[in-house]
Amino acid sequence: MIEEKKMDQFIEYIETITPEELIGELTQSKPTKSDLDIITGIREQGVTDPVVNAILHYMLLINKSISWSYIHELTNHFVRQDINTARKAIKYFQKQHEQMKRPNNSDSHIDEPTLKEGILQAIEKGYNNEQLGQYVRSLFK
Repeated sequence: MIEEKKMDQFIEYIETITPEELIGELTQSKPTKSDLDIITGIREQGVTDPVVNAILHYMLLINKSISWSYIHELTNHFVRQDINTARKAIKYFQKQHEQMKRPNNSDSHIDEPTLKEGILQAIEKGYNNEQLGQYVRSLFK
């Protein structure tokens, strides 16, 4: 995880810049119409600019692209879970990143909230019953 001082500096940065400016800095180009439409869509869901920035930063630097469908799901999740600050959003992404780094083995224990969250995300992504079953079984391999 990021040291607290660096975390504070990063949060201060994404709290003071607009999403349009952030995309410009991260991509070294002007935001496209599609980028601007995504920003507008996120804002229309009631998400603050610092949280929009945390999402965009994650999408552009970690995932290397902006996927509207994934952002829409993520934004809905953030609104439902009251993730309404840059710090909460970053902590969420750090937790997700840590979970993805963990090896899947039979000795690992998955706590109930984490399991429930993973299943809900799979359902939100549109997994059918067979895919959902495979996903859950993969968590325990």
